[in-house]
Amino acid sequence: MARILINRFLFAVPTVIGVLIVVFLLLRLTPGDPVEQMLGQFANPADIVRIRNQLGLDKPLLTQFIEYMQGILRLDFGRSLKNNEPVKDIIFRVYPLTLLLSVLSMIFALTFSIPMGIFSAVRHYSFMDNFVMVFGLLGVSIPNFWLGPMLILLFSVQLGIFNVSGFNNWYDLVLPVITLGTAMWAFLLRQTRSSVLDVYRMDFVTTAYAKGLSRRTVLYRHILRNALIPVVTVAGLQLGALLSGAVITERVFALPGLGDTIISAVKSRDYPVVQGAIILISITYVIVNIITDIIYTLIDPRIEL
Repeated sequence: MARILINRFLFAVPTVIGVLIVVFLLLRLTPGDPVEQMLGQFANPADIVRIRNQLGLDKPLLTQFIEYMQGILRLDFGRSLKNNEPVKDIIFRVYPLTLLLSVLSMIFALTFSIPMGIFSAVRHYSFMDNFVMVFGLLGVSIPNFWLGPMLILLFSVQLGIFNVSGFNNWYDLVLPVITLGTAMWAFLLRQTRSSVLDVYRMDFVTTAYAKGLSRRTVLYRHILRNALIPVVTVAGLQLGALLSGAVITERVFALPGLGDTIISAVKSRDYPVVQGAIILISITYVIVNIITDIIYTLIDPRIEL
């Protein structure tokens, strides 16, 4: 196990570096000058040249990248071009809310998708199976940028149960979690049903029933453990998607999270903030994949081989 984890971490390093190179180049190829954004369109050309020199933006791209990587090795992500605040302070101030929103959305999705997927698979092709799958299709089809405003209109404006926007306590995360987690719930529901049905038709399940084992024992001890492997794979990959999908949800509900910070930084061409945020998301993605590998071995010890 230790050897596997070490190998995974070693492979994660070039992955993060590759993401950093791509983001670094794409940001600088994007039209627009951060200095002109800071000073305005009527800025003095001499001031623009002076500020670009102070920020090091007039250096060759290779030099800028080497200096940035040297800072990363010192855990120095640079300073914001917009307000000169350390990038590390900015992203770690807003990242916990985004991570909490993503984790709660994943818990919401798993809590409802796995039981409903098992229920639908056990009663496959019945009326209840079709009923559940219709809801699953709706959940996949509804975009979060439409679902969020509809939930606000119903539960905040009409019923007055939740606040319209902002974040003051955990209660304000209920609607954002439903908005972000609905598509994930529907996707995992369909994945669970498909996986359980695939395992349900295998020979070892028939053998288990022939031995006289109860339906519950066969389902939970034999079918479910084998069917959860693809579900865990999808869930692990989609947690990273939730982090990126939280950008829209945070904007809809005016949550001061990482997504809102990235959008503001992109608009103002604040390169260091965008780069720092992407690095953090990449590292989170890698850690989630490693945790997923560990869960594999807990579900099926043969995978460690």
